[in-house]
Amino acid sequence: MSETRSSLLRSTPFRLALTFAFLFLLAFILSGAIVYQLMSASLARQRPRLEPCAGGS
Repeated sequence: MSETRSSLLRSTPFRLALTFAFLFLLAFILSGAIVYQLMSASLARQRPRLEPCAGGS
């Protein structure tokens, strides 16, 4: 088992696949964070300013 695993880790196609999978996940997470920030900034601009209620609720 360990011999197969070590030969797999030395395999160039396997290393390339791991590298591209990692880059894809990193880009997906980064783009999600950017879109989240843009949407929250847009919603904050569109949200009407609410006055505090004197009634307490």
